[in-house]
Amino acid sequence: MVLLQHRLNVKLSQRQILTPGLVQMVSVLAHNKLELKDMITAEMVENPVLEELEDSVPLLDEVGRKEEDRNRETAAATEEAPLPPPRRKIPSKN
Repeated sequence: MVLLQHRLNVKLSQRQILTPGLVQMVSVLAHNKLELKDMITAEMVENPVLEELEDSVPLLDEVGRKEEDRNRETAAATEEAPLPPPRRKIPSKN
């Protein structure tokens, strides 16, 4: 007598692959401001093609400050300007 047996095997696996770029991004995110500045300086010494653009790139603090100032000015302008009176609808004669 012949016995038929059915089998089903399922294997699921997941791997996380960190590319060199991802490893560098994680290490950059782990640094504080001073360590990041030192790292950038070291990279600039190693790679002569890199150059520092100090004046042309605003700092995040400056951008945030300008945005806050703009929001304050907008809020002040809306508070100072009176709202126009509401329009009344004139009933039409049919």
